[in-house]
Amino acid sequence: MINTIIQGDCKILFPEISKKYKIDLILTDPPYNINFKGYDVYKDNLSEDEYISLLSMFKGYPCCLIHYPEETTKYVVPALGTDITKKIVWCYDSNAFTPDHNPRLFRDISIYNKVPDFTRIKRPYKWPNDPRTQKKIRDGSEGRKLADWWDDITVVRNVHKEKTEHPCQIPVKIFERLLLLLTNEGDLIVDPFIGSGSVALACLWTNRRYIGIELSEKYVEISNKRIEAWESKHIDIFG
Repeated sequence: MINTIIQGDCKILFPEISKKYKIDLILTDPPYNINFKGYDVYKDNLSEDEYISLLSMFKGYPCCLIHYPEETTKYVVPALGTDITKKIVWCYDSNAFTPDHNPRLFRDISIYNKVPDFTRIKRPYKWPNDPRTQKKIRDGSEGRKLADWWDDITVVRNVHKEKTEHPCQIPVKIFERLLLLLTNEGDLIVDPFIGSGSVALACLWTNRRYIGIELSEKYVEISNKRIEAWESKHIDIFG
């Protein structure tokens, strides 16, 4: 079951997985319950109680969930029964959407029961030709300290190489960064709503193990094709 994407309902499969394996992190971008019409088989308009019940399966586990800020406060925190350990703001490229299409141009990345280590990652210097920056580089600095406001990774657009048919695809680089902050090589990551397989690819890239669950047969097929492409050729599917 390790390094596999299982087609089925996470409400049934996740309890079985959690009994069998030690889960080091649940990393996922769940359906948002905002009546989004683009999902394949998800019912994205559950009642509040049903949605909270769905997410409450992950209570007590180290979790990292991507969601909109209002829904994080309204649903995720009550479902997990604990305060947020750390919040990261993922701010999109300002040209990613127009306000008429999507007025919310950032998402919360909320971490529960786990403390990220921001010293593990350095961001490239914004002005590498600045004399002060050049001195830091000469002195051995590899970049700026990573903060909790991320604006250097944009959403996946139709023109991007990694784009699939999934309507709400998270960049692999977001998940890769989160894995480096929150886990170690060999850790087991579970994504109960794995969609297009981006978490699995990030695990392969960073030498983590994964188990993915996906309700849609079509998205399981898309995920497996992406994984097969990486494993067979290690081609640059991340743009």
